[in-house]
Amino acid sequence: LPANWAALENLIKGMEKEMEKITHFLTTFDSFWQFGIAFLVIAVIAGLGEELIFRGLILRKIWRGTGNIHVAIWLSAIIFSAIHFQFYGFVPRMLLGAFFGYLYYFTGNLIVPIIAHILNNGFVVLVMYFNNIHLIDIDTEKMDKNLPISAVIASLLLTGFLLNKLSKNDRVEA
Repeated sequence: LPANWAALENLIKGMEKEMEKITHFLTTFDSFWQFGIAFLVIAVIAGLGEELIFRGLILRKIWRGTGNIHVAIWLSAIIFSAIHFQFYGFVPRMLLGAFFGYLYYFTGNLIVPIIAHILNNGFVVLVMYFNNIHLIDIDTEKMDKNLPISAVIASLLLTGFLLNKLSKNDRVEA
């Protein structure tokens, strides 16, 4: 950020540090029972609750108010990302929120983004568990630097293809 925004940057860095401590606490487990509890809290409860709030409530209210589904999806995605208070991951989380919003719109079924959210969070919890018990060895701080560009492109193409296929279905109404 520009030098005259130093106070805001320090605030954001402080919030990031606090969220890092919470994330570390929630993802530091090495027993199967701890994994089960983490999966329930981080994947199931968070996935279900966030989708009910952000897609089931906020997105629909904005859609009714504006009459524009794309405005509703993107505004709810921005709110979804902001409410996590992790600003360095703001854009990827916002894109994930938009993805969940379009899943809801294209399928007309809130269960679809709920399941997608649970799978997304659950996969992260599973990877953290495997890393914690030394079944795999990943440096989560460097994952963005070690990801092959071919995997990123393949993921984007597959996601685009699937969303295109879903967009052919009947859509939910506001």
